[in-house]
Amino acid sequence: MGSNLPETSSKNRKIFEGEEITNEAQDGISQLPDDILCHILSLLPTKFAAQTGILSKRWKELWLSVPVLEFQMHLWANYEGNMKAFDSFAKTKIESFTNFLNRLLVVCDTSGIKKFGLVCDHPVDPRCLDNWLSALHDVQELDLEIWELGEFQWSPFADNSLEILKLGCGLLLNFPSTVSFPRLKILHLHSTTYAGNASVEKLLSSCPVLEDLQISRTLRIL
Repeated sequence: MGSNLPETSSKNRKIFEGEEITNEAQDGISQLPDDILCHILSLLPTKFAAQTGILSKRWKELWLSVPVLEFQMHLWANYEGNMKAFDSFAKTKIESFTNFLNRLLVVCDTSGIKKFGLVCDHPVDPRCLDNWLSALHDVQELDLEIWELGEFQWSPFADNSLEILKLGCGLLLNFPSTVSFPRLKILHLHSTTYAGNASVEKLLSSCPVLEDLQISRTLRIL
């Protein structure tokens, strides 16, 4: 009985027949230049981009060159235990994430990070957040959505490079009188509170090229 395999090259026939695939038959994506691979990885949450490091020696450190760091921590959604034990569960997760990000910012080239995003449905230590942001001198896009962070004292870590700033979910904003965003084009402030109207005025007057402004404020009834 003749073979039912389709007419194809001898190399592809070996693949169809289950023989070992040689380097000649590697996947196409691994043949792409590093800059293209980094762009592809930048479209993924950092958690998944980091997991590609187990693929091969080449991929081991490739994700460290990705210009985007994005993290989402939905602790309430992923918790299935007793609610009384949630604080302990959340503390462990937050500490693990904090240690990971602290190490990451030491080993990667922070000058190449152009976007930083953090979504977390649990409070984060403002001192840790300030340390992380202070390491991102050339970041162009910042997206923070953190539940009950408390007062966020703005530090001029990347005022001259920021082009997109999105803040929300329980942040109490306090901008210094010297704040300046000469390149900021997009500003979204959702469910945030402010140290006072003067703080908002300082912020808006510091954005001379602003093109997109969205502000939503929670009404507090006393």
